[in-house]
Amino acid sequence: MKEAIGSSLLLNIALVFIGIISAILISSIAYSKAFKAKNVIIETIKNYNGDCDFENGDSCFYEIEAKLLDMGYSSNITHSCSTDSGEPVYGRTEGSVMPLDGHVYCIYKYTLCDEKTEVSGDDVVNKCSEDSSVSYYYKVVTFMHFDIPLIGSFLEFEVSGETPAFYSRIVNVKN
Repeated sequence: MKEAIGSSLLLNIALVFIGIISAILISSIAYSKAFKAKNVIIETIKNYNGDCDFENGDSCFYEIEAKLLDMGYSSNITHSCSTDSGEPVYGRTEGSVMPLDGHVYCIYKYTLCDEKTEVSGDDVVNKCSEDSSVSYYYKVVTFMHFDIPLIGSFLEFEVSGETPAFYSRIVNVKN
């Protein structure tokens, strides 16, 4: 009874330790790739001053897709974008316009007004008044993805960020 711990127990402890360290490294790599993809999208939208037409595929959209392709951001993600947050501009939702070969990320547009008016009818809709200054910003959501067969689709997590506000109409500015 010189050895209190057998070699098989030590081997199991070493394998568990190596597995935990590997999982931490893999998750940090996946998070950094999703974080970098989010930043690339936000910076490209900022470079175009928020004038990106994602539905019709303008140069802003193609620049984002090219940059994501260069950095190796995964396009085989099965996650879809939620529709309860802002006005969806780009993403895989019901009735979406996202191309089949594009990368999976979600972009939402939020409009901010100084003053709002209510339009009556069947639904109450808030619209910006003519005298208010209008600004908008985008929320970008990318996904962490683990390319593991069987359980990879269950391990998709969101990474989100927002652009600064873009102003489209400013009135009543005093000198």
